[in-house]
Amino acid sequence: MLHNLQQTLQQHFLKQEGASLPSHDIVSGQMVERLAIYQNNIFVSLKKALHTTYPITAELVDLAYFRYIAEEYIKAYPPTSGCLFEYGEKFPEFLQNHPSAQNYTFLYDVAKLEWAVHQCEHAENDMSLTGLSLVHITEDDMENLRFKAVDRACLMAFNGAAVSLYNNIQSQCGFDVENIDLAHNEYALIWRDESYDCQVQGLSKAVYGAMQALFDGKTLRDIAEEDGGDTLEQALTLALQHQLIVRRDDHEQ
Repeated sequence: MLHNLQQTLQQHFLKQEGASLPSHDIVSGQMVERLAIYQNNIFVSLKKALHTTYPITAELVDLAYFRYIAEEYIKAYPPTSGCLFEYGEKFPEFLQNHPSAQNYTFLYDVAKLEWAVHQCEHAENDMSLTGLSLVHITEDDMENLRFKAVDRACLMAFNGAAVSLYNNIQSQCGFDVENIDLAHNEYALIWRDESYDCQVQGLSKAVYGAMQALFDGKTLRDIAEEDGGDTLEQALTLALQHQLIVRRDDHEQ
C-alpha cells in the first residue's frame, strides 16, 4: 500500500496523465493544499534547471512558450536522480519531435549544442598534452602519433545555423534572423578553457573533418593524406593551443 501511495503521489507531483490524489480518507484537505505547494516547487525547480542548461534556446523563443515546453518535458521525462545538473539530456530530441516546435526547427540544433556545452562544463579534469608544437613533430611522429580528445572538449555538426545563433546571442547582438541563414550547415569545436568558461568556435567543414580524425585516433600521416597538410595544421594548432588532446596508448583503438 505504501509503495502504491508513493507512486501515486509521484505521478501527481509530475502532473502525469491519469494521475490523481488518493481518497480524502488518506489525504486530508489541508494536506492537499500542502501537496499543491510542493508540486509547484518541484516544477519551478526543474524549469529553472532547464533554463540554466538551455539559456540560449530559451532566448530564441517567447518565455511563456519555453515555460510551457519545459513543463511538457518534465511531465514526459521526470528526473531519475537528485542531481539537477544531470537533468535535461533528452530535451533537444523532445523539442525536435514536439508538434508545437515544428515551426522552430533551429531549436533542436541550438539545444543540442547547449547540452554539449553543459557536458563540457561539468566534465572531469584530465591531463592534456603540453610541450608539443608543430615545429617539433618529426617524420616518425607523423607515422606513429595518435591522439584523443580530453573530456572537456567535443565536436558537433549541425544541419542548421546553431553556432551562429548561439554566438550571436552570447555576444548580446540579439536574434538577428535576417543576417543568419538558418538552413546553413555548421560545425563547432566546444571546450572548457582554463578559466572554466566554455567556448564555442565555428569550424569549416574541412577543419572539422580533420579534427574529428585527430580525436578519433588516426595518425597525422593519414589525416594529412586524407584532408591535406594545411587543414591538419589548422586542426592540430587549435587542439594544441587549447590543450584539447592527449596521446593514445598503443593498445587503444
